[in-house]
Amino acid sequence: MEKSKLVPSNEDGLFAEVRTIIIDTRTATVKAVNSNLVLMNWKIGELIHKFVLEGERAAYGQRIIAQLSKKLVVEFGKGYSKANLFHCLRIAETFPDFQIVYALSRQLSWTHFRSLIYIKEPLKREFYTILCLREGWNTRVLSGKIQSMLFERTAISKKPGKLIVEKSKEKIELLQLDNGRIRVAEYLTSLPPREILEQKLQKAIELANERVSVEKSDH
Repeated sequence: MEKSKLVPSNEDGLFAEVRTIIIDTRTATVKAVNSNLVLMNWKIGELIHKFVLEGERAAYGQRIIAQLSKKLVVEFGKGYSKANLFHCLRIAETFPDFQIVYALSRQLSWTHFRSLIYIKEPLKREFYTILCLREGWNTRVLSGKIQSMLFERTAISKKPGKLIVEKSKEKIELLQLDNGRIRVAEYLTSLPPREILEQKLQKAIELANERVSVEKSDH
């Protein structure tokens, strides 16, 4: 009988195959846990949001959340602190569409969301969200990019193909979309008018979204 090609031929091969299964399963489990955490927090935030608004208790929001937190902490632990409940409320207010949150939760962690939801400008928030998705930024990189004011220093290059290293702090980074990836392309000494910058960034975000949709449909 011919030996199945799926069966490892030696002990080292067996170890490698089993190791791969374990790592893949652990990775999938972590992603599932993270996604569920994000969705759970969004649902909690949405419920708090509706309770406060529909009950016309906006002025007492702080007190309501504080009391809710005390009860939850007793039963479920410090993960339901007052601060965390406000994070939950914030994500529901910032991303009111559950389907969007569901899609993003497949790739972005709760820590990613905690950074993104406190970016007030929608265009700026979408800019960092798309970069996280396209470039695979971890939360430390995202935090660093926000602190370095990447959005404020960024415009979309009209000269594709160039990759120039930054030579001085006064230079302004320009980004381009090249084969679905955003890369440093060129630098200027001053930002273009804000209206033009926003138009260019919005166009880049639309292109990135279109590419994401095409890639998903191909799989």
